[in-house]
Amino acid sequence: MPDIVASVRSAIETKLIFKVKYEPAISAGITKSRILLVDDHPIFRQGLEDLLKKQHDLFICARADSASSALAALDRFNPDLAIVDLSLNGTNGLELIKQMKARSPYLVVLVLSVHDDSANVLHAFKAGAFGYVVKGDSPQTVIDGVRRIMRGERFLSPRFQETTLSKLISGSASINLLSSRELQVLALLGKGDSTEAIAKRLNLSRKTVETHRTHIREKLKLADSAELLTLAKEWVTYQEPA
Repeated sequence: MPDIVASVRSAIETKLIFKVKYEPAISAGITKSRILLVDDHPIFRQGLEDLLKKQHDLFICARADSASSALAALDRFNPDLAIVDLSLNGTNGLELIKQMKARSPYLVVLVLSVHDDSANVLHAFKAGAFGYVVKGDSPQTVIDGVRRIMRGERFLSPRFQETTLSKLISGSASINLLSSRELQVLALLGKGDSTEAIAKRLNLSRKTVETHRTHIREKLKLADSAELLTLAKEWVTYQEPA
């Protein structure tokens, strides 16, 4: 009897999770991008699906409300793109993204989250996301994000535009231009060390550290010391494990 109950429950869950009928994502000669929606709020998920279904080039191939159902949908439907909420019930969304990318390296992931802090954004990209939008953004922003990352472009919510975070994610802040010593200074600034503390730690003069700070700002095209410190903190966060 328990086996029968388990089988019935599994069948019900499968029906709920894979409610969207499988069909070729082709209409009127247009190949559509296949999308997997991962969000544990049914009302929000339905609203997002209604929005995306209006787009002629997008197709919802499956929905999921947990990590396990998302991975099952990934294996079954082979989507091109997954829209993932970081705050799934009982699940670390960052870990889910890493698992999805490990199973399907060519999958592109757009995070759609309530979190609008730089740490979550940086960790999401570190985990393998290619875009990040916030649930307070406009519907058009979500559509733009989907289309941009499907073209191979990274996408960040407009609320982060013209910020050091945007420069770091987009690559316009070319960290690889920095020398090894400048990277050391940047890392220590990001950890909260003062110029004096950095000079002491690296056995340099204060003037030398200030020169390194100036060179970093120039190479990364940062406006002032405040922007340098902000980017340094974000860069340190980006180096941490997701």
